[in-house]
Amino acid sequence: MANSVLSPSIRAVRWFGVLLVGVSFAIAACSSGDEPSSGKVSTTSQASSGGGECGPGTEPCGAQCVDLKHDPANCGACGNVCPMDQVCSVGQCGLTCVGGTTKCGDACVNTANDASNCGACGNVCPMDQVCSV
Repeated sequence: MANSVLSPSIRAVRWFGVLLVGVSFAIAACSSGDEPSSGKVSTTSQASSGGGECGPGTEPCGAQCVDLKHDPANCGACGNVCPMDQVCSVGQCGLTCVGGTTKCGDACVNTANDASNCGACGNVCPMDQVCSV
């Protein structure tokens, strides 16, 4: 019986079990919390009208406050645009992300706490839950 072939129905049941475990892990990573969490850094916001002050981690580029470490349109300096297939990671354009982040599309994200990429790229937590892997 060591060389026996599994019937299609048994193989289907095994694959369903594997799928169910994977989905359970993804859902377990999202949990209820007081505030939504996102490991993806917002790369732009409006500069204040009273002098261009920006929040922590952002710098003024024209009328926008940008994150020069993560914004592919202003990577490392205002107006420094990364090529289409690259991301902005720690202020440098590249093909991969550094610093413990993961490339999801055109962004470097922390899948341990990004509610839009919780545990894996594209795994979105429900509105009332936060990501905590």
